[in-house]
This record gives sequence, C-alpha cells and structure tokens, in this order.
Amino acid sequence: MADLVILATAEARGFGINPNLWETNLFNIVIFVGVLIYLGRDIVANILTERRRSIESQIAEAEQRQAAAMAQLAQAQEQLAAAQATCAEIKKKAEADAQAARAAILATTEAELQRLQAQTEQEIAAEQAKVQFQLQQELVERALAEVRAYLDRGLSEQQHQQLIDRSIAKL
Repeated sequence: MADLVILATAEARGFGINPNLWETNLFNIVIFVGVLIYLGRDIVANILTERRRSIESQIAEAEQRQAAAMAQLAQAQEQLAAAQATCAEIKKKAEADAQAARAAILATTEAELQRLQAQTEQEIAAEQAKVQFQLQQELVERALAEVRAYLDRGLSEQQHQQLIDRSIAKL
C-alpha cells in the first residue's frame, strides 16, 4: 500500500527520479529492459539473422568441401585399385615372361648341347677314320718295304708261286 502512495505522489508531481534505490530499482530495470527490447529488437534480430545466414553458408560450404573431398577420395581409391590391378597384371605378365624366357633358354641350351655332342661325335669319328687310314697307310708302307726288301733279295720260283696263291686267296 505504501507503494501506491509513493506512485500516486510521483504522478502528482510528474515524472521524476526517485532517489530511493530499493523502491525504484526494479521499476527502472523493467523500463530499461522494455526500451532495449523495443528499440533493439530489430537490430538484434538483424544481427542474429545475419549470423544465422553466415553459419548456414559456412555449413553449406563445409558440406560442399566434404562432398568434394569425398569425391576426390573415391576417385583416388578407384585410381589406387586400378594401379594395384595394373601392378598385379604386370607382375603376372613378368612372371609368365620369365617362365617363357627360362623355357626358351633351357631349350636353346639343350639344343646347343645336343649339337655340340653330335659335333664332338663327328669329330671323334673323323679322327678315328683318320687314325685308321694312317695306320693302314703305315701298314701298307711297311708291307711294301718288306716286299721290296724281299724282292731285292730275290724270289725263288717256289716263293713267287706262294705269293701269287696267297694274293689270289685274299681276293
């Protein structure tokens, strides 16, 4: 009730400042907050709207960057998979080429070995034939030398006949 009396007194005097802080503090705060809300509502709304738009655009940009990064990641993963597949194909082809080269080298080596063996056998056979021919030549020369020596000593009629008989028997 005392408050009403004070308010009524204040209304009678007009608007003024009440120096009693305990009585007027709440009233002044309510008025100040009301004025702030009334005058600052548009400013604060604009600031909050701009802030909201800024945050939304930043979120949209972040989502776009994330989508781009995910696309790049997917592309890089595809390239990695393709590179790994190519690597596996190259390795498989290299192994197959190495096996083919190994087989070709073995076949060539085997053929060369057989050729060398055949050549060696031919050379041995040729040397044997040559040695046999030389031995025959030497035997013929010795036989002729003995025959000459014998002829130089002279043949009797009987020895001459035996020689002819032996020669005919050999033919």
